[in-house]
Amino acid sequence: MRACLAVMLAAGLGAVPSGLRAQATRPLAPDAFLDPTAERLFRAAQANWQSVDSSVARYTAVIKQRIAASIRTPLKDRTLYRNESAVRAFWDRDHDALIQVLGARSEYPGRKDANDALGWMDDLTIDDPFEPGGDRLFFGLTNDESSDLSRPDSSDFWFAHPLAQGADTLYRYRSGDTLTLNLPDGRRLLTVELDVIPREADVHRITGALWIEPKSGALVRAVYQL
Repeated sequence: MRACLAVMLAAGLGAVPSGLRAQATRPLAPDAFLDPTAERLFRAAQANWQSVDSSVARYTAVIKQRIAASIRTPLKDRTLYRNESAVRAFWDRDHDALIQVLGARSEYPGRKDANDALGWMDDLTIDDPFEPGGDRLFFGLTNDESSDLSRPDSSDFWFAHPLAQGADTLYRYRSGDTLTLNLPDGRRLLTVELDVIPREADVHRITGALWIEPKSGALVRAVYQL
């Protein structure tokens, strides 16, 4: 699950909404960048993110997930729900995605009624695999692709990716400090901080910072909160 989230952070999730495709050719919002360096970092990072997405034609991956919910009481913690699942995903740009269930188990401690023979399918949280080229980060909690990024649906749990097409209308950007990373092979990587500032308080937006390698536009590190 941690590896899956790391991949999603780098590339986003979900198909590009039709409302955003039209924005792809529009100029960036004139007030989106608080300094010239921020604009250069944003353009480089967005181009890198999109080029990585467009290069993915197909992939196969094993996705494992574990979810649990409990209540903390004075005597002991009480588990309300526990689910584990493992699937093999086959994704192809030109064909429908295929999910092969390798194993799934759900537990409802203390619940007396039993599920029917196919009840485990209702607890399978992985409906669709990661789809490269998207504009939103879902964390796997929804696969709704009908909402427009510029008009979010409050019933969905998602937030607008700060490098997506049209994100400059939802966020403002400011350059920050530099960060040098020492790689295992001895190389030193210089990155520049890009602060992400939401234009308004919204549960579907984030606030935080992206560290970007200026030459390649690679997103090296991200720290953010809702």
